[in-house]
Amino acid sequence: MNTTVDDLLDRVDQLQTKKDGHATTRAVEDLLEQALIAAREAQDVDAMIEVALRVALLKRDQGDFESALDDLGDLAVVAREQGDAFTLAVVLRHMGDIFLFGEDFEMAESYLGEAVTLLEKVPDVDPLTRAEHFRSLALCFNAQGERENAQTWWRQARDLFLIAGKEAGAVEAESYLFP
Repeated sequence: MNTTVDDLLDRVDQLQTKKDGHATTRAVEDLLEQALIAAREAQDVDAMIEVALRVALLKRDQGDFESALDDLGDLAVVAREQGDAFTLAVVLRHMGDIFLFGEDFEMAESYLGEAVTLLEKVPDVDPLTRAEHFRSLALCFNAQGERENAQTWWRQARDLFLIAGKEAGAVEAESYLFP
């Protein structure tokens, strides 16, 4: 990725750890806009995808789900065209999470199922990323009352959270395994 884009995204990360409210949000939006311009000028497709994903997730976090889904849908098209299964899986998981939050379980399961299937075909994916994908699918099955399917995904998520050293994720998974 472009150094200028990397620097801008590092500043975004620093700001997002602060709890200064609206001023921080506006500064993050400004930095993301600058990063997108820099990525376009450098014609760095990977950087454009990374920045666009962050913009979409910021919109999601602000409750602008429709706009976030539109942006994520655009990213899914680009990732498919690029043949980037990893990015596509990540984008589809975020889309599935938004549908899950909106209690559209059929759409959530469709997106999350595709995301997990894609991710399983990508070599060398870190355990935390896999765990997060499995967690989302487990939550979806839980919400639909499909306990057996949920248990399968919770067990895998728990094990991967432990490998990744994320005890909180493992504890959450355990709580669904042994109610």
